Amino acid sequence: MTGDATGVSEGATVKVVSGEQRSQKVSTRAARVCQIISMIGHAVGTVLMLMFCVGNHAATAALAKDPEQRCQQARYAAAAKYAQCQHATMAKLYAGNSKTFQQRLSQCRVVYVGTWAKLQGRASIIDSTCEGPRFTVGGGTVVDHLTGLQWEQKTDDGSVHDKADAYRWGISSSPEEWDTPANGPAFTTFLATLNATCFAGHCDWRLPTQMELQTILARPYPCATQPCIDESLFGPAPVGPEPARYYWSATIDAYYPLNAWAVDFGGGAVTSDSKAGWHWRVRAVRGGL
Repeated sequence: MTGDATGVSEGATVKVVSGEQRSQKVSTRAARVCQIISMIGHAVGTVLMLMFCVGNHAATAALAKDPEQRCQQARYAAAAKYAQCQHATMAKLYAGNSKTFQQRLSQCRVVYVGTWAKLQGRASIIDSTCEGPRFTVGGGTVVDHLTGLQWEQKTDDGSVHDKADAYRWGISSSPEEWDTPANGPAFTTFLATLNATCFAGHCDWRLPTQMELQTILARPYPCATQPCIDESLFGPAPVGPEPARYYWSATIDAYYPLNAWAVDFGGGAVTSDSKAGWHWRVRAVRGGL
């Protein structure tokens, strides 16, 4: 056999691999290894994520067995349904269907406030916020445990809380001022006084929304007797002609911003009228869900 000093036989093909080619092969193999590691890591991450989700779900389920958890779940679910019902009714009104507007609003409210009585029959809410009376009275206020709202009690003593006091919502309704600001005495005098003195230990009193104000009507629309509110809880309320029975809400009429919504605590109706044109009653509130 013939050959040279390298031991490669004569006529054989010699494949020479350069340093650059070796580097490319190494890089390719490394990339494959990294890909495999990444896939394994992804799988492990997915497993860990599933373990976390299952564990978190189990923890949530355990919490749901707690009476306070069930109480809060029921309160928020009822409030969400109430808001949805009210918004659907307003949508029908703005679509031109006003025939049964008052009845629909009343039905939304009746279903919502009826939640509390239903909760009282559940053993699962014992030792929670939902146990006991819906309203708690103290310090000149009424706390509603269904809505989370704290209401001002009215009086008949000539103070800022007097039932007979009436205020304008705004002070201008000129055609040039399409959306009258909240600058009437209801805000600048009544609420300003309550918050300046931190009435009942709180300095964040406001006017209720239209939906909030309806929740303290005592009976379905139309109320058969006046006033349509529980005076043993909320204090005295005026009776008589319609203007004397209306209470302002903070809710502006979306279709006609010169107006704001108000609630009649004589008959239980909800109406929209000029912010600057009427002197109506007000009842302060704070808090809520």
